Amino acid sequence: MSANLLSAFRQFGPVTPEAMAELEQSCVERRYQKGNWVIRQGKICHHIYFVQLGLLKLFSQGLQQQFIMRFAPENSFITILDSFWDEKPTKYELMALEETTLFSIDKKAMDRLCSQHHCLDRLFRNIIALASVNMMNRINEMLEDDATVRYHNFLKQQAVIIQRIKLGDLAAYLGVTQTTISRIRAKK
Repeated sequence: MSANLLSAFRQFGPVTPEAMAELEQSCVERRYQKGNWVIRQGKICHHIYFVQLGLLKLFSQGLQQQFIMRFAPENSFITILDSFWDEKPTKYELMALEETTLFSIDKKAMDRLCSQHHCLDRLFRNIIALASVNMMNRINEMLEDDATVRYHNFLKQQAVIIQRIKLGDLAAYLGVTQTTISRIRAKK
């Protein structure tokens, strides 16, 4: 397991050496080429992923447009929360935007580890809670903020990936057209 993943886990709470050793054994490294699907619509998301290297996008595909819920660059956790938690087919898709290396842990292993180690139960509860809070913030942003505010928030929060994503993906994330983004940029 990578030092980045160990450090990321430790940010969510202290973990005993025994629990960390078992957690390490349960994490699986996966590699995806640019454009490969991690999860397709209609499948069940059985894993929590940690992005070691690369970039993912979590999105839904409507009849006429795509809506990007989230980008996940290096050192971030991601899952399709409702599918993972309820073990039901997802309406979302998760795709690699670059060559990507992930570490994953499946729900059954997570549940087993959480029942054996209180510190891991707390750790995963904190990861899931953060995902829930981020999702609520994302929904609030889309409902309450105008496109200019969303664009500037994106620049503040995701500056590290702005040069790594296509303009069309940025537009799909912000819920606007590429023309609108060009107008917002021109107002600087």
